[in-house]
Amino acid sequence: MNRKRISRNTVFALLLALMMVTSGCSNVFLHNDEETPTDQVTTDVSFEAVADTTTEVETSPTEQVTTPTESETAESNPTEATTSDQPASDGLLTSASDLNLTPADNEGKNYTFTYDGAQYQAIHTTDHWKIKNSYTITNEADMLIICQALIDLHPIHGNDMVSYRTADDMVYEWQVHNIAYALLSDDDSMKSHVRDVDFDPEDQGRSFDEIYEAHTGKEFDLNKILGR
Repeated sequence: MNRKRISRNTVFALLLALMMVTSGCSNVFLHNDEETPTDQVTTDVSFEAVADTTTEVETSPTEQVTTPTESETAESNPTEATTSDQPASDGLLTSASDLNLTPADNEGKNYTFTYDGAQYQAIHTTDHWKIKNSYTITNEADMLIICQALIDLHPIHGNDMVSYRTADDMVYEWQVHNIAYALLSDDDSMKSHVRDVDFDPEDQGRSFDEIYEAHTGKEFDLNKILGR
């Protein structure tokens, strides 16, 4: 079965679309603490259907807002291109030094870093990084800085075991984990797997449903997750 990889630009559009379909973000993020109104109009929805919708919005020739690619920017403005490594959107971090990424042992395995006044744990093993409680970090610009800081210390191979993972593709995987954490109910066994993002060669480029199936052995069904 061929799967569509949802682009990083589509990830948060997908989450927004899901919240709209389910008539309000409170049912998603508060884990159904409030009952859904009885007069709410329900619509069956699949993950791929929402993905198709958001992809169409992005590629519509009449409505798409054209943004120069990094290579186009480099060609048109070489001077600016040399300083374009920082993410465009504003976050809490200005550089990796703000993280105070520090080894917690002498084995190169356990590290700590500080973000938004809280301390986080990052664990490194061969070709693998894990960030504990990563679901609490959602700013893309900051996620890029964090991922780059980690692979500057210990790079991770890509799924071909020749190339190396980039901060950009790691952030995509992190966003997929965050979406999964927001959607899954507290009693879903998958939730404990996605609260901590772990980067390795195997998961490079995997979509939400592929990650779900890999961790649970079950076919992804959005309607079941949303309690429909």
